[in-house]
Amino acid sequence: MKTGTAYDRIKGFFGRSGTFVKRRFVIAAAALLIPALFCACSRDVYPVEAQSADDYRLKVLQFNVQTENGNGTPFETRASMYRELIDDLQPDVVGMQEVTVKWIEWLDKKVFNGSYAGLGEARTPGGEANSIYYRKDKFDLVDSGTFWLSDSPETAGSAFRLANYPRICTWVRLKDKKTDTEFVHLNTHLDHNGANDSSVANTVRKDQMSVIVKFASRFAGIPVFLTGDLNSRRTTSSGDVRAVYKLATGLSSVTDGAGNTFTLNLSDSRLDSPVTVDAEHLSTMAANYDKNGSSYNPGREPIDYIFYSSGFFEALSYETFLIGDENAMISDHLPVFATFRLVHGS
Repeated sequence: MKTGTAYDRIKGFFGRSGTFVKRRFVIAAAALLIPALFCACSRDVYPVEAQSADDYRLKVLQFNVQTENGNGTPFETRASMYRELIDDLQPDVVGMQEVTVKWIEWLDKKVFNGSYAGLGEARTPGGEANSIYYRKDKFDLVDSGTFWLSDSPETAGSAFRLANYPRICTWVRLKDKKTDTEFVHLNTHLDHNGANDSSVANTVRKDQMSVIVKFASRFAGIPVFLTGDLNSRRTTSSGDVRAVYKLATGLSSVTDGAGNTFTLNLSDSRLDSPVTVDAEHLSTMAANYDKNGSSYNPGREPIDYIFYSSGFFEALSYETFLIGDENAMISDHLPVFATFRLVHGS
């Protein structure tokens, strides 16, 4: 049971001058409160924390960084905001969406220091990538790749007929250098409504998630994390669980033409964490926090997720961050951050 006692409100954060503000949304369970880390420094590399197999922890960041289209804030400013967040959180793995060629330049030059390596193929030549960055000083890269969410996942640029764009899933399999702990990180961005009505768009997203479910079946016996902007909330307005969420969490399965059944069966870190956001700050869209805008609705369910294999890990905390001010926003999405601990004996 969540025993929330305090809401961690606005703290001065970004910019040495204190110009920017980070609003950190989390309810603190008294026994498990994770202190906010507000460092005012940037490091060339981060220290590698001591880990043991008996108390192995993992920090995962999900962030749709938003392309340069639709966000007029200079990239240097946005990258500085992002670097401050990375310095504070020092995540082990980061899954991102809408990573353009220009964003990659800034991520490599300004955001991620020498502790990280990044990878991810663009969905089309010169287009957006679902990049993953990971701590190369902590993990060995066992395997990685990108596949397309279509009837022919190995065909670059392929898409379902009614999808607005080709969509992809990028993945890595990592092995801890000290403990030999292995896990897989899948990172995706499902289709938005675009030119489709909601019914067609939901069908497209269901088909796209089905491809991920089938692909993930090859990692039986290995912990899996799935990050992404799914462009789909957990429930409908009438309270029914949506098809995409059902597929991600094992409430429904995929059956192929040969009669083979595939089930992903992941858990939602937001719902499982004893330290999590309160019901009035669920949204992961910045527009939902603008009291002067038509989209104001901070309690709206998120569309950005961190799912995980609960048979291997337990969720410890889940947070989101609203970053910027009235003149500059890092993205139209909120970063989502979750921490996990390996279940003993896994």
